[in-house]
Amino acid sequence: MSASSRREFLFGAVALIGAGALLDRARPWAALMSVDRRGRAALRLSGVMSERGSAQAVGAAFLRDVAPYGTLGRLVDSLAAEVPVTTTQTDDDLRRALAARVAEDFADGRWVELDGWLVALTEARLCGIVALVDG
Repeated sequence: MSASSRREFLFGAVALIGAGALLDRARPWAALMSVDRRGRAALRLSGVMSERGSAQAVGAAFLRDVAPYGTLGRLVDSLAAEVPVTTTQTDDDLRRALAARVAEDFADGRWVELDGWLVALTEARLCGIVALVDG
């Protein structure tokens, strides 16, 4: 091996090690993990809704009138902050937690008017998730 090719090899090896160290610090895969976590939570949340057509209509109205810039990630994050979505809870557990939060929303005056209907903020966000997942 000539001195020139040895130098190129060493330079390349050092560059790869440096790039690996930078990638480890930057952790670009963390964003993908966050998207995947949100996606699973969105599917889980939307899956507990039985009346899909009604949920889509309410969700579309919510996204149109109240949260026109609402994204799936934002809706999932805001809802999951108040009603944790875990892999250990059953669908019935999640439904009960959501129903309790809906009752709290009405008690606290956290509701929105959508096409003449008063809808708890939790339920409106949940329907927005359904509209985005199914749409």
